[in-house]
Amino acid sequence: VLGPRRLGSLVLAALSAYRTSSKTNFHITAITRHDHLITLSKKMGADVALDLRVTSIDTLKSQFDIVYDTTSTPSGFLSAIEISKRELHLKTTNGQTMG
Repeated sequence: VLGPRRLGSLVLAALSAYRTSSKTNFHITAITRHDHLITLSKKMGADVALDLRVTSIDTLKSQFDIVYDTTSTPSGFLSAIEISKRELHLKTTNGQTMG
């Protein structure tokens, strides 16, 4: 989950709940640039929270099977494309075109 603020936190919680209820084993990663979101992400069910202030997006290229981009920014969307291996879900509430 790229951008685990309000919407991203809900996605994390939903993924965690689904993993538990379905007894499916998958890894949940949150990707952010903020200390408080690292802590929140782990509370909401992320196994790992990556800090983009210390981890380059370039090192994450094609690393994730499914990416949920909840950043609501064009740069976040471009990053999500780079790190997604097979599937990308754009989740936004800002109403902007993501050309």
